[in-house]
Amino acid sequence: MDAQKILNKDIKRFYKKAFLLALRYRGYVSQAFKIYRYQKRTMQTRNAYKQQDIEVPPVMIISVTNECNLNCEGCYSKALHKDTGKEMGEDELNKLLAESLELGVATVLIAGGEPFMREDILDVLAAFPEMLFIVFTNGTMIDEASAAFLKSHKHIIPVVSIEGEDFHTEQRRGSGMGDLTQNSMKLLRDKGILFGQSFTVTSKNLKEITQPDFVKRQMKNGSGVIFYISYVPFEPGTEDLSIKHEGTEYLRNTVKKLDKSLNTMFMCFPADEDRLGGCISAGTGFIHVSPSGDIEPCPFSPYKKFNIQEHTLLGALNSKYFKTIRANRHLLDEKDGVCALFENQDWLDGIDE
Repeated sequence: MDAQKILNKDIKRFYKKAFLLALRYRGYVSQAFKIYRYQKRTMQTRNAYKQQDIEVPPVMIISVTNECNLNCEGCYSKALHKDTGKEMGEDELNKLLAESLELGVATVLIAGGEPFMREDILDVLAAFPEMLFIVFTNGTMIDEASAAFLKSHKHIIPVVSIEGEDFHTEQRRGSGMGDLTQNSMKLLRDKGILFGQSFTVTSKNLKEITQPDFVKRQMKNGSGVIFYISYVPFEPGTEDLSIKHEGTEYLRNTVKKLDKSLNTMFMCFPADEDRLGGCISAGTGFIHVSPSGDIEPCPFSPYKKFNIQEHTLLGALNSKYFKTIRANRHLLDEKDGVCALFENQDWLDGIDE
């Protein structure tokens, strides 16, 4: 099964729907058209590399900082990214993004920690207007100044992370977080800024956040994109929060129905790996770069063999390590919501660079 061909078709559908979505937001149509044209070029670039037996992912995830002003229950970033290495500076981020642009990476997801803890992050992203940046944020640091910046740089889309109703958000993220996130989204809506919402899907909120009435309320509040990210239980004692296989099937089937019936965009992570022939990490569909510059197969499997200070992104993708993971991706199926790579650490450690 050629996952890249399937993903390219998915990306085309995604950006066509994104263009239609942009029609609802004043001033976004021109930028959406420019990004859509760029996405078409990136497919050609990635296909050219594939002819050389090099797989370049359409999506890159960059965790730009370990710092965060919250202490959410079961946070994978705090559980996994405990390295004390120096975080990438502005020059290193610029170099990484420039290479990604050249390789044909289509979309960059910016994560943390809390990305807005970095005062330079918006300036860095602004320098690459051809690319689409989706910035996952807890929303607490969005103010008039950052909203004005986002308004004038429409290729940067903020996605505010909540857990569902205010009760669930405060239960996981802390007292008062319900009002804070609502205020942030109101500011974005009032400024006419295209933004999204991200839900960490757990056994506690699965049914609630996928109800059509709930989703319609989020759309009415201004959300144009909704991400469902299944909770992966890395923190001991949080295994009961995982939605397991049955919950995963329910989520994917429900989101497909919502996508057909509602005029907004929906994304699930992890993706539908059965349809794609297995795990799409390590460059098949995406790759992750940690705050200190480690090039990793996936944000949920922080195994460090390459760093941008010593290796290029192309060199890592073309390495025996990443090629071996991709060649065995059909064997990496997830069980009970646990990342298959995380479960096979000994195997990963045994792969040569």
